[in-house]
Amino acid sequence: RRIIKRPPRDVDVERVIEDALVTGTLLEMNGQPDRLDLRDVHARAAKEAGADYVGVGPVFGTTTKQVPAPVLGVEGFAAVVRDSPLPVVGVGGVGLVNIGQVAAAGAHGAAVVSDALLAEDIAERVRRLRAAFDMGVNAASLAGAP
Repeated sequence: RRIIKRPPRDVDVERVIEDALVTGTLLEMNGQPDRLDLRDVHARAAKEAGADYVGVGPVFGTTTKQVPAPVLGVEGFAAVVRDSPLPVVGVGGVGLVNIGQVAAAGAHGAAVVSDALLAEDIAERVRRLRAAFDMGVNAASLAGAP
């Protein structure tokens, strides 16, 4: 499915890259106005095509872009993660308040846009996001999740 075209945003790309390097964060930048976002039904085809991971969402409601797909919620996202043959990155509405839930659902990562880019101190926000993600992973492991 195609995501609706979105207008370019004025972002200090050099600052974003610099902060990603400082925090050791994987940075994926997509300059395409159209994106193909994958759902669980496409994960096997993506694996066969050589993909290393899939981004699945929206996990939560998002204002970063218009998404004509229904929100999965944590339970729906967790079901996709369980069925995916590839590592899954949670996308859509992910921020500091819910990134731990995404991690606890089994995500291998989370894509965060507005919550990080709108922070006054991006590097500090990314550190807090990483810590919250790690706490979610640890909570899932203590609860006996695979």
